Amino acid sequence: MVKKQIVGISLITFMLSLLFVFPFLGTFFSGNSRGTAFENNTISPFFLQNENSHIVFVYFGYVGCAKICTPSLEEISSAYRNLKDVEPRLKLYFVNLDPTQSSDGPDIFAKAFNEEFQGVYATQQQIEELSRAYNLAITGRENEMGHTSSLFMFVKRPSGYVLKNIYATHPYPIKQIMIDLQKVQ
Repeated sequence: MVKKQIVGISLITFMLSLLFVFPFLGTFFSGNSRGTAFENNTISPFFLQNENSHIVFVYFGYVGCAKICTPSLEEISSAYRNLKDVEPRLKLYFVNLDPTQSSDGPDIFAKAFNEEFQGVYATQQQIEELSRAYNLAITGRENEMGHTSSLFMFVKRPSGYVLKNIYATHPYPIKQIMIDLQKVQ
């Protein structure tokens, strides 16, 4: 009986760990850390309806996330000035994946890293739609939520914003992101 429980717990732990490792496997084995490029993706997020910037970055996380969001947003913030040198109208949106937070919490959290970052509150239904549209790996809703720390690049087209790249490796490939920014200008 104890052996079955240990095997079951080990199997569950292994499967959950794949949620965090999977986004990095492609770039690890290929030696390519440029990000994943997309073409003709026409899913435009609800929070970009009134946005006018040509290029927008989106980071999905939650307010108070110390293990994943904080280091990622600090890394993005430190590179943001260099990215804005390439694309001055560049915007970054932090989308909160925890609907139990206050509606102003995401913007306060995002601005703690950079005054120009925009925080977005999303309802449970909106989170579910975003999760399906962008294959967001979200685990655990209790004390601490697990999620991917990918950076999404959206480019404005006449039909709306389209997903152009997803950067999943850490540290983020800032030089490649700058090249990608130049390509889509």
